[in-house]
Amino acid sequence: MYSDSDGLTQALALGTQCLLRGEAQRACVLFEQALASADHRADGWLNYAIALSVSGRQAQARHAYERARLLAPHDHGVLSNYATFLLAQGTHDAELECVLRAAVAAKSDESAQFGPRRRRRRCNAECAHYFFSG
Repeated sequence: MYSDSDGLTQALALGTQCLLRGEAQRACVLFEQALASADHRADGWLNYAIALSVSGRQAQARHAYERARLLAPHDHGVLSNYATFLLAQGTHDAELECVLRAAVAAKSDESAQFGPRRRRRRCNAECAHYFFSG
């Protein structure tokens, strides 16, 4: 449907604008259209997942989050949004633990790129351990 990356980027941006205006159903349609020709975009799958969740389509939202995670397994935004979704769904299992640990690691890796923050990284790892040990 979108032959150029600019058209795809604009379609995803329009879907995001609809979502922010509370038009989740319209956003879902726009994201579906965009992803039909560009299913490699983790940001598209993430925003689609959010729109689906807001629309009450939780099973489809979970699938979209999983697809975003598959495409961007170390992206803090994808992982933290997926973890938030799982918590909101009442999921407290090994999958949630795995997603949270990956989100903490991704944030630590992201922080390490911007200077020495070893103490913070250690603190994040300790916080994750505390969360899962109790």
